[in-house]
Amino acid sequence: MDHEVSSKIYSEQRAEAETDEKEQGGGEELVENALQIFCRLRPVGHNDEGGEDLSTTTTTAACKIKRVSNNTVALRRANSLLEQHYEFEHCFDVDASQADVFTLVAAPLIATLFGGRDALLLAYGATNSGKSYTIGGEPTKPGIIPRVADAIFAIINASSADHPDGEQLRIKPDC
Repeated sequence: MDHEVSSKIYSEQRAEAETDEKEQGGGEELVENALQIFCRLRPVGHNDEGGEDLSTTTTTAACKIKRVSNNTVALRRANSLLEQHYEFEHCFDVDASQADVFTLVAAPLIATLFGGRDALLLAYGATNSGKSYTIGGEPTKPGIIPRVADAIFAIINASSADHPDGEQLRIKPDC
């Protein structure tokens, strides 16, 4: 990931976090949406059944999952006419890039970390649902962890460059 892009994302997220903190009276109160749940649809692979429009639908023998909007998916089990809707913070289509997921899911957490707060990102799902790909990625399509590490080091390097007198950004783990 480009260091300038990482720093820009951090700067934008940090400015937004500072604005929110001021509006909430110093940030001592609990964050209203401390838990955010995202959904990423996995494309149908060569061993899967189905084959509908991959930009909005994932079909298996057990069910059909369809992205209805940016934050809603519909699930219809096989042999059922009933469709259940589930809402998330955001639902990613099967064609969402690793960069898209990072920007919306992980970049705000980096701003939170450098703002002195804790952050946690957890990937949860069934076996073979795409957790490892989303988190780790591939050499040509890095996932969340490599992008977060790159962004953190870019921020540290940019901070060090901003202080020519030798003063460095100090990071203290909360252990």
